[in-house]
Amino acid sequence: MNILAAIDFSDATNRLVPAITQFSKAHDAKVWLIHVAEEEPPGGFEVHSTTLRDAVAETYRDEHKRLQELAKELRDQKIDATALLIRGPAAETILQEAERLDTGAIIIGSHGHGALHDVLMGSTGSSVLRQSHCPVVVVPIRG
Repeated sequence: MNILAAIDFSDATNRLVPAITQFSKAHDAKVWLIHVAEEEPPGGFEVHSTTLRDAVAETYRDEHKRLQELAKELRDQKIDATALLIRGPAAETILQEAERLDTGAIIIGSHGHGALHDVLMGSTGSSVLRQSHCPVVVVPIRG
């Protein structure tokens, strides 16, 4: 089985990793860690300064490095793990990758913002839950 675990690098990420570990071991599953990076600024990078392009590139490098470190942490625990950093709209990208990888489950964290936040701001987790063709494991993360 393939599991796709969405990582957002919020403070809750370290609390999500034990759930990913437990679930993957229980199902003898390969884990695909996915972090969906921000899309290009309006108008693309060519209309923005070199400083902005450099800052965005550095952010991508840092996120990629952190994601690789998480995958290594899982591999050190004898879990087959691969890291994916992809640019795009978060929910849509997660769902596309879940389908492409033929995942048996998606693991996401719930930050507990509540219904009002979801209505006003939208919610990646809510969108994934509504549109996924495979089970979605929502890990409650508080604090």
